[in-house]
Amino acid sequence: MRLIAFLDRVVPALLMAAGVTLLTVGLLSYAAPVEGEGRATTTSSLAADPPASAPPVASAPPVSPAPATARPSIGAPTPLPTLPSGAATPAATSSAAPVVSPSARPVAVVTRVVIPSERIDLPVISRLERVPGQGPDRYPPCDVALFHDAFAQPSEEGATYIYAHAQAGMFIPLLEASLRRDGESLLGALVEVYTDDDKRYLYEIERVKRHALD
Repeated sequence: MRLIAFLDRVVPALLMAAGVTLLTVGLLSYAAPVEGEGRATTTSSLAADPPASAPPVASAPPVSPAPATARPSIGAPTPLPTLPSGAATPAATSSAAPVVSPSARPVAVVTRVVIPSERIDLPVISRLERVPGQGPDRYPPCDVALFHDAFAQPSEEGATYIYAHAQAGMFIPLLEASLRRDGESLLGALVEVYTDDDKRYLYEIERVKRHALD
């Protein structure tokens, strides 16, 4: 009877222990990942029997996070100013000093004509000038010679045109000399022309034209 009673107690206990073991093995077998699949299998966190004592867990002091270093933010590039369409582009400034051109000096004009060999010495004025009390406008006055402003001045390239009345004290000696052998006695004579900038221009008579047709 005692043997039967012992078996009645032990057999159920063994069957229960075997069933728990089988359940635990099934759980572990089910929790293992299946090879060849591309997805992970969720494992169960349930344990059939908790261990008598939990293994010691190594503890470490909490690591304080290092202060984050702020990185300088790079702002968006500032757009350059643009000119509206059709606006004139400002010219580039130059650091060089501007070159000032000298002001144009007025051309010196004839003021006197002298022919020593013929005893001629006359003031010279523009043909546009008028001597008070002498004839109408643009009529050649007496006791002076005139220069024609359509021709050049002595300081310029070109011919200078000076004329006067063929009267005593003026250009009558030139007229009389030209009547003798076509003015042969005048060849080589010197003519002095003075300008208003106190300069003297010296000329020599090389040819006498009694009648200028050109």
